[in-house]
Amino acid sequence: MLALVGLAALLAGSVQAAPPKPGATFSPAGLPVEPILTDPADLAAVAAGTASYLRLHAPLGDDPSVGPGLFADLGVDLDRVIRTLDFVVRVAAEDTGSAHQRLQDPAFIAQHFAFLAWSSDTASAAVRGLDLPADQIRLTRYLVYRVDGRDQPDGTYAFALYAPPVSCSPDTYTRQQVMAGVYGPGGQAEGQAMVFLTRQGVLDALLQGTVQVQLADGQTRLFNVAVNNGRPYQPTLHDPGAQPRYWYFKQVGEVQGWGQIPLRPGATVAGDIHSLGLGKLIALETRGPDGGPALRLVVLSDTGGAFADNLFQLDYLAGTFPDRASLDAATRDLPGTVRAGVLLLRE
Repeated sequence: MLALVGLAALLAGSVQAAPPKPGATFSPAGLPVEPILTDPADLAAVAAGTASYLRLHAPLGDDPSVGPGLFADLGVDLDRVIRTLDFVVRVAAEDTGSAHQRLQDPAFIAQHFAFLAWSSDTASAAVRGLDLPADQIRLTRYLVYRVDGRDQPDGTYAFALYAPPVSCSPDTYTRQQVMAGVYGPGGQAEGQAMVFLTRQGVLDALLQGTVQVQLADGQTRLFNVAVNNGRPYQPTLHDPGAQPRYWYFKQVGEVQGWGQIPLRPGATVAGDIHSLGLGKLIALETRGPDGGPALRLVVLSDTGGAFADNLFQLDYLAGTFPDRASLDAATRDLPGTVRAGVLLLRE
């Protein structure tokens, strides 16, 4: 268990402690004085894309994740969230090429940001079989799998990633029906197969939301989820083949999160964007390469079915890997539970 440093010195600011939702609280606290590992350029890239999305959709009112979320009960508005992201972008640009990166300086972060420590919704976690300390959240990892694929069915490469259907509604069929060939030759509906993978390759793509496919001719293509079939994710079903939820895909040029926001590994987390509000800047207390405590700054810019009404977990985008063993080796310094908090630009 990592120790927070400087909790006795509460940071001044206008945010007051309040219970925004039963079971989870965000309260002013001192930022841990620890090395910050996040690459400022990556953090700024995600911050810029997320701020642009918030600006675009706030006037439209078409996305319930665009807003302060439960932080409205703490006196936080969307403008402050956007100004927080803009500040990150500006500082990273000003520090380009400098030996001193202020976004990696905990004293600078503590000076300019209020830190709201996250007290986890342990009751909801317990319902899902997780025993969490109240002052920690669960930290999982997601990745982009790098897999082999084919343009046409070939042996074990017999399972397709499909584009959203035009012959029927996307919510017509379950995952099991699609995997069983409802869109294939002789199937009940017409589907557009974009690439063929092994069965495990398709299940991995459905689980992670993005997959990088290496074709036999050496070409590489990247696919990201586009729309799902409307079935809710069922957290009690641990076999991915048993989930009724199915995602249709689109080919993309870069890894994308919610609303096609460009993502960067090491600077992105997925979580409950509808409760927390898209675009929160979050500090995670993890471990550094030397085993000592360290901070990672990330932007909440993605989500998934597992995060519905989930205020005890975040999912850290770790990168692109060929298998789970490679992911585990590269992220051995990321604990399964961490102390975390939201950073807001001081007013």
